[in-house]
Amino acid sequence: MAVDYAGAAGPYAGEVAARLRYYPHEIEADLRKHYGVRIVDWWRHAALGDDDPAEQPLTGREVLALLDELPDYSRFRTESEREGDWPEFMYLLAGGPNETKMLRKDGAAYRGREMSVSLFESPRQKQDRDDGRKLSRAAHDHLVKQMSCGANADRPARNRRIVRETDIDQKRAAAEMRRKAVNHG
Repeated sequence: MAVDYAGAAGPYAGEVAARLRYYPHEIEADLRKHYGVRIVDWWRHAALGDDDPAEQPLTGREVLALLDELPDYSRFRTESEREGDWPEFMYLLAGGPNETKMLRKDGAAYRGREMSVSLFESPRQKQDRDDGRKLSRAAHDHLVKQMSCGANADRPARNRRIVRETDIDQKRAAAEMRRKAVNHG
């Protein structure tokens, strides 16, 4: 159910409403989880136009302050600041085990053994890897289409002449024989 926050009143209501418009679930969950606050308390008073802070359980200014002080790993900050990616400290935490795994893999290779490792990847790294695979696949498909006679690629294979290396060798041999026959004859 979409909520229209345009009717909110108060000096900070517009900014709170703008953030709620883009990240409603993240803000609601984070305020409840980290501070025990319900955004509906602010909304009820903002919609009624209660400007008296003494009667409001939560003001627009307080909502903004709480949002600004959310931890780096909160859903709101993860989505709004990093588009779903890890905060910096998570990269640092994953870096140690990843380096250890790679060191063990190098040691195994030095001893002539093969070892596969699975590294910790952030959501952005996974997305970049998947995008790279999609791009590689698209380039591969494009090249295959070009190599298989481009526009004729849609026709069945029986209608296309496929040139093999043996065909080229046979043509060269026939040309060589004709040249020798002309030179000797």
